[in-house]
Parts: sequence; C-alpha cells; structure tokens
Amino acid sequence: MNRKLRNHMMKRLMAALLAAALLLLTVPGFGTRAEAAQKGIDVSQWQGAINWQAVKAGGADFAMIRIGNCKYGLDTRFAENMIGASAAGLRVGCYVYTYATNVQEAIADATLAVQAMAPFQVSFPVAIDMEDSVHKTLNPLQQAEIVNAFCSVIYQAGYSPMVYASRNWFLERMGPVPWDHWVAMYNTHCDYPGFTMWQSSCSGTIPGVAGKVDINYLFKDYASLIPANGFSNQAGMTFYFVNYRKQFGLQNIGGLQFLFQPNGDMVRNVTTTDEAGNITRYCKDGHIVVITAQMQQAAANAAAQLNAAQVAQAAAEAAAAQAGLQTGAAQTLTQQIAGAAAEMAAAAQTLTAQFNAAPTQELLAQLTLTQQQCEVLNAQLVQAQQAEVAAVQNQAALEQAMLQAQTQTALAEQVNAAAQAAIVIPD
Repeated sequence: MNRKLRNHMMKRLMAALLAAALLLLTVPGFGTRAEAAQKGIDVSQWQGAINWQAVKAGGADFAMIRIGNCKYGLDTRFAENMIGASAAGLRVGCYVYTYATNVQEAIADATLAVQAMAPFQVSFPVAIDMEDSVHKTLNPLQQAEIVNAFCSVIYQAGYSPMVYASRNWFLERMGPVPWDHWVAMYNTHCDYPGFTMWQSSCSGTIPGVAGKVDINYLFKDYASLIPANGFSNQAGMTFYFVNYRKQFGLQNIGGLQFLFQPNGDMVRNVTTTDEAGNITRYCKDGHIVVITAQMQQAAANAAAQLNAAQVAQAAAEAAAAQAGLQTGAAQTLTQQIAGAAAEMAAAAQTLTAQFNAAPTQELLAQLTLTQQQCEVLNAQLVQAQQAEVAAVQNQAALEQAMLQAQTQTALAEQVNAAAQAAIVIPD
C-alpha cells in the first residue's frame, strides 16, 4: 500500500472514530462523565461526618444515602446524612445493601427501609444494592424475584424504586427486572445499555467528605419525575405526589376526590354502575362524581311531581278561564235585565202620567200590566245580580287556585331542575 493511500485511509479511520465518539456522547449511558448530567455521591457511615454544605458547593446535585438492612440494622449515620443532605439543598435518595436470599427477606428489608425513610424527605429513587457474596449462589430468576419483591414494596410506599449492581452482575447474574438500573462501571464511560444512574468510581473525592467516595452521574430527570407536590404527567399517565411520594387509592385534592390505581395512575374518563344502581363517574380530569340510586329516584320523583303540577296548573287555568266566561255571561245578563227593567219603569211612569191626566179603564189595565212586568224584571235583576256576584266570587277563587297552581309548578320546576342537574354525568 503506498503512503498516499495509507494516509488517506488513516484520515478516514480517524474521522469515523471521532464521529463515533461524538455519537456516544449524545446517547444516555455512553457519555463521558463531563457530558453526562447531574453529579452525585452515595455514602454510608463509613464516610464519617460529612459537611453537606461543602458537598453541595463542590458540585454535587444529589446523594444516595445508605439506610441499612435487617441483618445489621440501620446505618449509624442514616438520619444525620438524610437531614444534612436535604438541608444543603441536594436531592436525596436512599439504598439498602441487602443480604436477602429470598422474597420474604427482601420484603423485610424493604419494609425496614419504608419505616426508616418515613420521617425524612426522600426526593430521589430508593435502590436495592445487589452485590454481596450470598447472592452469587442464586440463579438469575431468584435474584430477579428478590429485586422485584423489594422494589414492589418500595413502589407501593410511593417511592421510585431502583436496582444497583455492577455492569457484569447485571449482564451475567441477574434476571430481567423492570426497575431503573443504577450500574457500577469504573471507567471514563459506561457501555451498559439502558441505565439511568452510573457509578463511575469508588475512589472519587469531593469537598465535604474526608477520604474516598463513590461518584455517580445521572441520565434520567428524576427532579422532574419526582415532584415535591402535585400532579405529574408521565408517559400518558397522571400521578399525584405529596412530599415527593406517589399517592395511591382515594385522595381528597382541593375539595374533590380522585382515585389512583395500584400503579399510581389516576383513573380518568370511566363510568361504572354497581348492583344497587349507583353510578360513579371518573371525569376526564379525574375528579369523581357519584350519582346514587337515591339521587336518580329523587330525580324521577321530581319529574313526576313537575308533571303533576303542570297538569294541575293546566286544569286550574282552564277552570279560571271558564269562570271568566261565566262571569262575563252573568254580567251581560244583568246588564240586559237592568236595561229592560229601566225601559219598563220608564213606560210605567209614562202610563201613570197619562192615567192621572185622563183616567180610563184601558190605561189602568196597561199601567197595571206594566207595573207587574216591572216587578218581574226587578226580581229577575236581583237574581241576575246575585248570580253575577257568585260568578265573580267563583272566578276570583279559581284565579287564586290558578296562581297557587302556577306557584307550585314554578317550585316543582326548580326542584326538578336541581334533581336533574344532580344526575347529569359530566365529562
């Protein structure tokens, strides 16, 4: 191969290597420590007293603090480290170096961890550390069962589980586990796929810690995924946190109730009906509306009562209208009889004057008949006036009944509107 061709191929090779290196820097899990993300440390009682303010000032963003285990009890500096790290403004997670060799022991270690963490602010993941010699005799399935049992307890307590092991341990000893991986690989880069936290050194240094300390780099945004309080939308699910802990079950939030499943996801946009007919609506925003069978029956009763009130109102209005017609007829009849009586009285007066001026038997007979007709008309007028008064009184009574019926209908409409609104299934 001539020198020119060899130089050309070397240039292409160097360019390819540089491109590959740059690519690795952009892939989570393959970046150098400087390019990675946040930096943190993990500590135990073996680091002695720690100046956490100096640790924070020295560039640490988070700390993973050892809790202890059921075999040896709590780490003697656990509480001290939890308080100090939080006070310094670091995000704080925890880990359990476990000696568990079965599911029951793993659950016991996790239960101890939950009890120990309860008084403190745990704002980062909680890990199970699998690296002891007692685990080397376990097959991958057994190790996975231990990890899953531990992490399940941690998850149901509202924390974010994680599993710690070395790169080779993950690859060669442990079965598949669905939890975030905190991998130990002491190098300038990490080639284990899919990890979220990388322990790059066990002999690092940082201000505030005397001697060597484990250095870690973060490749997942736990600060956003583990909020202090409130709702958090993640991968299509909605979680709710109180003091950095995920909440489960029925929760009262701002005067409304919400339900969170065992995986922490909020129940939304679901409607259920039980055997008693009670309807539970989990709205699109998650808040719960319960429409009981009693509320549904009350709505049916209100609708029936409104219908009855409307029927009664229609009957009362018809009766009042009929009474108005009867009053009008009575008034017309009274006016007619009064007019006839007045005319007959005028005729009687004329005949009387004529008879007084020139009395004759014929005038006397006409006068007598006219006076008799006046008496009859006057009697009819009295009866008509009495009938008119009765009609007016009846009309007034029926109009009052109509007003009462209209009032009852208006009240029934209000009750019905409220009852129907109460059983509307919201979005």
